[in-house]
Amino acid sequence: MDILIIMTYTAICIAISKIFKIPMNKWTVPTAVLGGIAIVATLMMVMNYNHPYAKYAKEAFVTVPIVPQVSGIVETVNITPNVAVKQGDILYTIENSAQQIALKKVEAALADAKSGVSQKDVALESAKAVTQKEKANFERAKNLLALQNRPRIGRFRIPFFTTTSR
Repeated sequence: MDILIIMTYTAICIAISKIFKIPMNKWTVPTAVLGGIAIVATLMMVMNYNHPYAKYAKEAFVTVPIVPQVSGIVETVNITPNVAVKQGDILYTIENSAQQIALKKVEAALADAKSGVSQKDVALESAKAVTQKEKANFERAKNLLALQNRPRIGRFRIPFFTTTSR
């Protein structure tokens, strides 16, 4: 780029010397060329000094990188390069034996948890039945105790309500 600027400057200098009929000798052309080199060098140093600087470079992509959420080996690629794709198109398929094994393990754990829940439900129902039975026994015992401790009128106990006159 700088050579192109220097050559353009030199051509302009030669054109000016021909238009204004400045004689070309061994001093005028090199002086014009060296003047142009000095001007371009000064211009480049000023531009480099004032050039914006960023610590991290910015990258721009014309294409969009596609990163799958799972790892694995790509089995098939269903698209061709430089062809537009629509939303919902299948781009590629990934070999998923590891995911299938993990899915089967999780399904087995889910079935085990469901059977554990059903066992716990049966135990809960049996505990509720025992609790109901014990509540009934408690009420029966409480009623029996209340009957035994009530004051009786008659020969064995003193009447509950006694009156004394003064």
